[in-house]
Amino acid sequence: MKIIRSFDSPTREAHGANAAIGFFDGVHIAHQKVIGKAVAYGPPSAAITFANSPAEFVKKTREASQLMDLDSKISAIEALGVDYLFVFDFNDEVMNMSADEFILKAVAPFGIERLISGFNFRMGKAPQTDSAALEALCIDLGIKCDIVGPVYEGSELVSSSLIRQCLASGDIQKANKLLSRRFCYSGIIEHGRHMGRQLGFPTINIYIPPHLIVPKWGVYESYTTISEGTYHSITNIGNRPTFGDGKFSVETHILDYEGDLYGQSAKVELAKMIRPEMKFGSVGELISQIARDVESIRL
Repeated sequence: MKIIRSFDSPTREAHGANAAIGFFDGVHIAHQKVIGKAVAYGPPSAAITFANSPAEFVKKTREASQLMDLDSKISAIEALGVDYLFVFDFNDEVMNMSADEFILKAVAPFGIERLISGFNFRMGKAPQTDSAALEALCIDLGIKCDIVGPVYEGSELVSSSLIRQCLASGDIQKANKLLSRRFCYSGIIEHGRHMGRQLGFPTINIYIPPHLIVPKWGVYESYTTISEGTYHSITNIGNRPTFGDGKFSVETHILDYEGDLYGQSAKVELAKMIRPEMKFGSVGELISQIARDVESIRL
């Protein structure tokens, strides 16, 4: 997959491409349907997205609400078979563009033949262009346009907002089903307070990036990927109430692993919530509960 990051880098190779367009936070099953339609039309296929959140940029806030980092989004889109990925920065210039100005600057110069969007797509400065208006605009500009309808899981509309609700409530299994992959985060393993080792369950510390949503505090069955492979693990998200220091941490104990991993990169995928975070009456009670938690995921 070739990545284009600038409006000023037209490529003739993408001429005639069918391009899915959207922020695609999470690249969840509804996004996959939009992107999959671009791929199904046949090569060359493309996707157009942004490196940063348009909503956060407009609000001038940095919310911990995104479902994946940019590298993960790029990998997920590539896995769907896309040939060209346009990743533009959402900045003041883009924010002040109308929908037709954006298409004339970011779509037409690359020779894109067709745009494909979700039914709830919005684009351009206020008043925003919705999916129906986008279709009419594309006709005026000589570009084909497909609008993909809603995707449901049971009676619920699949959306990034629904997945955020699942993560906030600790329903990681439902979130993973809607994502079609495990919710995960990656980073460099850092030194913590080494409390896990003192308790008999050494942990690695990877801090969730500030823009990424934090799931409900608690203990999760997880899988941790390091350079040596992927290991079954258990992850605690919270502020360690038994110790009363109030410091937020994300600590992962890798089952049946010994070794020094500090400074290495790792990816932690959450599979199932075991229990909410709890305050114990003593360190001994905490150790006993951790042992039970570990045994519960071995079964």
